[in-house]
Amino acid sequence: MASANIKRNDKKTIQENELYNTPVNALDSFYDQYPDVIDQYETFYDPASGIGSITEWLKLKGKHVISSDIVDYGYQDFIEDFLTSNAEDKLFRYLDCIIINPPFTLTAEFIDKALEYNCDILMFNRMTTIESRKRAEKFQSKEWNLECMYQFAFRVSCTKGVERQYTSNSVAYAWYKITSNSSHTSDTQLRWIV
Repeated sequence: MASANIKRNDKKTIQENELYNTPVNALDSFYDQYPDVIDQYETFYDPASGIGSITEWLKLKGKHVISSDIVDYGYQDFIEDFLTSNAEDKLFRYLDCIIINPPFTLTAEFIDKALEYNCDILMFNRMTTIESRKRAEKFQSKEWNLECMYQFAFRVSCTKGVERQYTSNSVAYAWYKITSNSSHTSDTQLRWIV
């Protein structure tokens, strides 16, 4: 996740400031309570894979995962800026789900791009993702078809950078399931991860 003053084209800045690692307990606790959310998919794409936390966790669950990032952290299948990638690439025709922990300030761009792949999205992100008017309008209009928000009832703490520096757990996080199915028109569900 990025701070508000990050410049995306500065790879050194990206590497030093945007790499917040998804904690294993955020994956484990989500899966322990809602295994069907993950288990309904076989092939995932993690386009902001960082040091591979999500990718490696999914592989341990027996899932096929393609991973990339804009910076080479040594865990990627290939290096690419997801926001300029080609969703029509034959490599991506068989995806079931895009799973992401995007830079926070680029959340909207990542969701818009992920929807081009015509598959569901599972996103680990701050609870404040739903706060802005612009994003709220996209959710409410079903442009971003938010099927369910899985809110943590406790705080999880993301480590920062390749060195996995400790960060405070003052930020509230959730998992978001955004469906590519435009016929899904029911109201968004809210569930808790306790």
